[in-house]
Amino acid sequence: PNIPTELGQGQFGTLHAWLQENIYQHGSKFTANELIERVTGAPLTIQPYINYLHTKYGELYKL
Repeated sequence: PNIPTELGQGQFGTLHAWLQENIYQHGSKFTANELIERVTGAPLTIQPYINYLHTKYGELYKL
């Protein structure tokens, strides 16, 4: 399923099902960092955000 496309169409069922299966059912059994690592397979890192900022503003500000 393509969740971003479905959200754009106002359909939330797939997202809700995914959240239920991967996040909500665990309640407070895991910390936020543990949940992120379980879902993504990697620990939380700032690097994707840095990459985004560099892509968005790098050329504009000659970074």
